[in-house]
Amino acid sequence: MACMRKAIETYREKCQTDELKLTTLLNVDDQKSLLYVHVQTLGKRPDGEVKIQIMGAPRSNALAKDSAWVSDREGLWTSREEGVHEVVLCGADGRLYEGLSSNLFVIGTDSSGSKTLYTAGEGVLLGTVRGLIIKMC
Repeated sequence: MACMRKAIETYREKCQTDELKLTTLLNVDDQKSLLYVHVQTLGKRPDGEVKIQIMGAPRSNALAKDSAWVSDREGLWTSREEGVHEVVLCGADGRLYEGLSSNLFVIGTDSSGSKTLYTAGEGVLLGTVRGLIIKMC
């Protein structure tokens, strides 16, 4: 935890901002455990609509954020069209799963006319924020 605090303090001093994005990666093997911490400025929210691009397959391991996922998504992110804010992953069956750095929710109307929250049931990272939204809705 001390290294995370230090990374945050250093970045805040350098960039004069409290809006931060913190990414951690824990790498564990038989010899040692390494914690990597990356701090960056939280991206500016677009003033207008958010533009997405649908491409790429769902995660191969949706049970955890692993270091392979960081590498897998990099190629998709760098090959997105100009002006695209998020890439949404799509299965071979045409189902949408999640964004490279976001959850995907759609508010629609069910057959009875009631508003319904739609999201992927499987194949996505079951994170804290996603769980809270599902619980609230």
